[in-house]
Amino acid sequence: RLQIPDPGTAWYEKPIYRNWFRTTFAHNTLSVDMQEQNDCGAKLLAFAPGESGGLMRAQAVDAYPGVIMDRSIFLTRDYYADIFGAFGRMSRTYDLVWHPMGEVVEEPAGLKPFVGWSGDGGPGYNQLRDLKYVSGTASRKIIFENDSRRYSLILPEDSDKTEFVVGKAEINPSRAAQTPVFFRRCAASTVFGAVFDLTGKVKSVRQTGSVKKGYAELEI
Repeated sequence: RLQIPDPGTAWYEKPIYRNWFRTTFAHNTLSVDMQEQNDCGAKLLAFAPGESGGLMRAQAVDAYPGVIMDRSIFLTRDYYADIFGAFGRMSRTYDLVWHPMGEVVEEPAGLKPFVGWSGDGGPGYNQLRDLKYVSGTASRKIIFENDSRRYSLILPEDSDKTEFVVGKAEINPSRAAQTPVFFRRCAASTVFGAVFDLTGKVKSVRQTGSVKKGYAELEI
């Protein structure tokens, strides 16, 4: 069942192709300083499929100058877990972007309007509207409903301050409603943890480790 899809495409001649479908922000990946990723390759570090799940880890060093991106994905029948590291030498703005399918049925507590949003942040960002956010280190969860099934995106508690941002982008009327969500951090290096609970069986998520400790771990 499709839950966090690729954005699709449009006729190349249409402005929305360049302004949305081809942009970094329109994909479930990391955006640095609200800029586009460079065309580049990546190195597959681990690939382990199995009957009840699997894992994959990959690293890219040329997507953004001065930033190493390292992502590990774990998939089971009940959840999808993601550990995404971004490592640089100077402070950057890191946005880990998600595009879940369906309607939002429960938002994180404390969301407030993103007053400082100018709407002209670059390709993809300039299509967003009605942004809301909540900031801090606490765990956050947003629940969606798609085809009468509910699932949730969970940001675990972490020592790094995170802005949990929710918005709207009316791009593709032929698809079910989508609500872009992104986790924003300003740091030289950071490791994001996230879990998609597909069945409602995830009772708790805890992220341990840190950049300084040299490892990251999700306890689910």
